[in-house]
Amino acid sequence: MKTNPLFTLTLVLIVLLSILSCTKTEEIDKLPPMTTEGKNTFGCLVNGIAWIPETDGGLFNEKLTARYENGGLSIQARIRINSGNIRQSIIVPADFTDLGIYKIPPSPFVGILHSNAQNQPMGTIECTSYRCIPEDTEIEILYINTSQRIISGKFSYKNLKNDCSDILNITEGRFDVRY
Repeated sequence: MKTNPLFTLTLVLIVLLSILSCTKTEEIDKLPPMTTEGKNTFGCLVNGIAWIPETDGGLFNEKLTARYENGGLSIQARIRINSGNIRQSIIVPADFTDLGIYKIPPSPFVGILHSNAQNQPMGTIECTSYRCIPEDTEIEILYINTSQRIISGKFSYKNLKNDCSDILNITEGRFDVRY
């Protein structure tokens, strides 16, 4: 029996596409949906991996805090890794006057935007605090309701660097917080 090479190629392509489409969930699908209802959600991709705040609770250990006053916004999200030995934080600072796109961080902010905190022996070099390059960052304020104290938006940090010249990219950031 003679087979048609075009039919065989088509069949192989269909099988390959089926296998590829059944791979694990895309990282972006793990992020919370973009909402504007004050659901206290936050998420982003850190070097392509989903990052969603979570902690084991405890005093001064909230997973998400937001402050907004006189046009200045500060959101801090936290996560614990390895049963609490490593704590990561992402900070989103912004100054804005209305809905729209703004640079992060507002000038003259030079603080840390992403960090890992871990018990380290004295004298060791810890290269886990990343600072911002303002040209490669932005925040988009999508919704603000001051009477209900809700702010929602998107953000991205590209090319964050630490003292060891490692580069970190935070993309697809989104938040819907009550302050």
